[in-house]
Amino acid sequence: MRFTTSLRSILPILATLSIFVTPSASAEKTNYTFISGQEVFDALSQESWIVQGYLLGVTDALKHNEDPTLCFEIPLQPDADRVMQSAFLDYWASEEIPNSGVEAITTMMLSKFPCTSKVENN
Repeated sequence: MRFTTSLRSILPILATLSIFVTPSASAEKTNYTFISGQEVFDALSQESWIVQGYLLGVTDALKHNEDPTLCFEIPLQPDADRVMQSAFLDYWASEEIPNSGVEAITTMMLSKFPCTSKVENN
């Protein structure tokens, strides 16, 4: 009985505190990124197999985007992964790298491997 009374007395305090702890539904959303552009650059500089896979996965996923402004070609050669890794490092060596790893990969692909034909992006 005593525990129930104590709990009832602090419930209003907990409810009030939860208002300040819980993010607002109208709060502005931030752009989440799994890995930053700088982290992609640093890891590829060290030949990280994991981030090489990330580069290929992001590129493959974006390749099938239906937005015609995001058209790029994946090199059709046995060492395409190395070519794309080198292109990423070369491109961002002299440019300011965006916070988003996906944005960094997309920007590099659009610059280094743009679509050369009007063929569907797939």
